[in-house]
Amino acid sequence: MKIDTKALIAKSEKNLKEELEALRLLVFPQVNEVLDFRVDDEVYKLEPKAIQKQKLLPPRGNQVIYILRFIDQFQTAEDLEFLRKEAQQVKQKDHDGHRQVTGIKDKNWEYQLKNLKNVTLYTGSSKAFPSRLREHIGWANKGTATLLLRKWPSLMNRRFKVTFNYFDFGPEIGSAAIKYIEYHMANELRPLIGHNRIA
Repeated sequence: MKIDTKALIAKSEKNLKEELEALRLLVFPQVNEVLDFRVDDEVYKLEPKAIQKQKLLPPRGNQVIYILRFIDQFQTAEDLEFLRKEAQQVKQKDHDGHRQVTGIKDKNWEYQLKNLKNVTLYTGSSKAFPSRLREHIGWANKGTATLLLRKWPSLMNRRFKVTFNYFDFGPEIGSAAIKYIEYHMANELRPLIGHNRIA
């Protein structure tokens, strides 16, 4: 079976162009902070609809780009190194079938060391944000790749506090355009952890 890859690329470019053109007609969303975000908050054990209602999050169907950052949490490079080792330990352990996303990216690590006041841990996107937030905390189905934040001792004992920001683009924008924006956002912020990020 022959596949016309040239035609597929042309079609993909056309679809992405149309989505980006539609995006230009939208009002760029303001960044929203998930206030009082705590990894040990019992709310995140609930079903996604209950989380969305209690935390006033974008509903399922809205395209969301989110950023996890540490703001004013690290005084020295040793503090960040402590977090790095903890992330590696979490990744190496078996968590009853739950798995962590890829480990620390070395080139991005070097970049974040120069910016200790505002360290980006991860960027992502989702059309089911309450569910994805719940998964990243560690209440996911087995086999789902997440950050497993509740398995990080320094976050559970509140030595470090992670800030969760998100952009709500609403339901109209297509997934390809959102991925395109997220890709370049990751290139700009250089998160420590994640798949398919530019280092």
